[in-house]
Amino acid sequence: MASSSPLDYILRAPEKHLRAALRALCTKDEEVRDRLVKYLRYIEAHNPAVQQNTRPSASIPVQAPVPRIPQISGDVYSCLHCKVKYFDSLNKLGVCCYHPGDLEINKAASLWVDWYQKGAWDTPENKRDYPEGFTYTCCKKGGDQPGCKEDQHHRDTDVAVITTKLPSASKTSAHSMPLKTIKLETQSNKRKRQGGDDMCDVRVCERCKSTFSEKKNINGVCQWHPQELELDEDSHVCLKKWRKKSRKKKKKKKKKKKKKKKKKKKKKKKKKKKKKKKRKSKKKRTRVIMRNNQEERP
Repeated sequence: MASSSPLDYILRAPEKHLRAALRALCTKDEEVRDRLVKYLRYIEAHNPAVQQNTRPSASIPVQAPVPRIPQISGDVYSCLHCKVKYFDSLNKLGVCCYHPGDLEINKAASLWVDWYQKGAWDTPENKRDYPEGFTYTCCKKGGDQPGCKEDQHHRDTDVAVITTKLPSASKTSAHSMPLKTIKLETQSNKRKRQGGDDMCDVRVCERCKSTFSEKKNINGVCQWHPQELELDEDSHVCLKKWRKKSRKKKKKKKKKKKKKKKKKKKKKKKKKKKKKKKRKSKKKRTRVIMRNNQEERP
């Protein structure tokens, strides 16, 4: 017999074993527990609970209790905008909340004050891990703020789609659910598809504080004020090169200052020497005049 897949093994397991496994996972891992609670609340919110059993009268025959199974039909898809898994049968207006615009760098955020040593700013990793340093172009809100537009979910054909058919309350058993293959897309494939191989050669411009690659570094791309930095080029400048240039300029300025100080000191010394000579010559003259006056007296 062929070896069964892990999903088949889970589907064949009895309900008691599954409950025990879920309980053990939820006690150890808080993330699994929170995700499970959110998923259950989502299903309960969109599927009203079965009405409570009323007391049967003598004339009405008693029926067996209906099992409490969510009445959901259809496949599970991933939304293109909010990246949330949803059922096709529960897709309505107002369920999806997202931002139609793109994320751009918020230069006024305190996150970027000491970021020069860490590398580039405008990267997908920073957008995912530090959304407070970005703003949306649609509403100018922070990257960690909820969506500004409400709509229904739309399918994302490029992302993994899990298609399952949930059992109904009457006929189907737990082992008769048809499954389809899952198409996964890694981050490297996504970058290749979007032409993002140049992200490895991303650098930060010192003037306009934007990211750039050397291939796309052309004259006229950088927009900056020439009063801040004394540079003549119009293209982006790498931080390392700019720092080297700035250090050289600082050294030249220091040398010029030292030379000026030395010249000033020399001038002062010359002036002092001249003054001393003048004083000595005056004293000699006065002495000679005094002697001549004494000799002329009878």
